[in-house]
Amino acid sequence: MSSMPSVALPLPVRTAVLRPPILEGFSNFLEAVYGGAIEGGLLNEPYSAEKQVNTYMEAAGLDSRAASEALTNSLAFAKGLGEQLKGVPDAMKEQVSATLLDLTNTAAGNFLLQGLSARLQENGIRISGEAGQQSALTKDDLKKLDSDPRIDPRNREHPDRDKRYDEDLRRQYEAAYAYHYSQ
Repeated sequence: MSSMPSVALPLPVRTAVLRPPILEGFSNFLEAVYGGAIEGGLLNEPYSAEKQVNTYMEAAGLDSRAASEALTNSLAFAKGLGEQLKGVPDAMKEQVSATLLDLTNTAAGNFLLQGLSARLQENGIRISGEAGQQSALTKDDLKKLDSDPRIDPRNREHPDRDKRYDEDLRRQYEAAYAYHYSQ
């Protein structure tokens, strides 16, 4: 039994390789069934990270580099705020932090986080992780991350803690990928 060498493929290529033709037919079926309801406004469009990033960039009037930095700051703020909130019962801390991080998945959520951050700063309150303590991912960073096991959800239970799936890193990767390759 020969083993094939492992080759890191960019996300769109990996998605195409992993998407068997049966899924394409299923996708067409879903479009036929739900497409009209979406167009008529009865259902929301399916979530698209790329669309959210583009909506954010357009609304903020930013180019991809500036938007990447702003969105990275939003993520850092959400993490910092989740860690510093007072009065949250221990049993709910993880869910509250996850809810804050979920806000970084939409353009509106990012504007909400930025508004909260600005308002707190006006009052002299700084949240750890704010103001660019994390840098935006470059194209070179993305190339390195293409083969990083931490962006692969199949590695949630990896025995090596340093190679386990990191949801936050995956979000950063997807957002940066949309910035650099959506044009």
